[in-house]
Amino acid sequence: LASASDDLQIILWDWASNQAAVAYDSEHRSNVFQAKFIPFSDDCKIVSCARDGQIRLAELHPDGSLSRTKKIAQHSASAHKLSIDNITGTDIFSCGEDGIVFHVDIRENKSNKILSVSSEPMNSLPLYSIELNRNNQNEFVIAGMDPYIRVFDRRYLDSVTAKPLKNFCPDLLVSE
Repeated sequence: LASASDDLQIILWDWASNQAAVAYDSEHRSNVFQAKFIPFSDDCKIVSCARDGQIRLAELHPDGSLSRTKKIAQHSASAHKLSIDNITGTDIFSCGEDGIVFHVDIRENKSNKILSVSSEPMNSLPLYSIELNRNNQNEFVIAGMDPYIRVFDRRYLDSVTAKPLKNFCPDLLVSE
């Protein structure tokens, strides 16, 4: 179990003994919102996102000690959530208050801005949640500071302002 918090530490827990097994400095500069293990890494790679907008990848030695961390993407505002492709284990998606969705393949040294969501022309829509579809890793859903959730297919993102496949919103919240 990995946890992160306002003290900028990421802690790996031995849940059976209810004890912290490893703690390390995330190298974020502000509140760490989420930390996740990278699949197929023998629990030696952890990705995190924070209020500083950074997406960071930590690499641990097999004994749990920190080898290094590196910034793999940078939002211009807080980065709230991450989603990892559990089939490849190398594709990471992040969303942030800048309205941007980044895709990072950790085998490469670059991040790709794949989507920019706006509430109106020239106004980005702060995003707070992203999740890949477990049954179709090409699809992901995002949610932000409006009542809609939006479903996108990354194969059809021909521009960073692509339209969603579907929008969902409770009828009660839709303005007429």
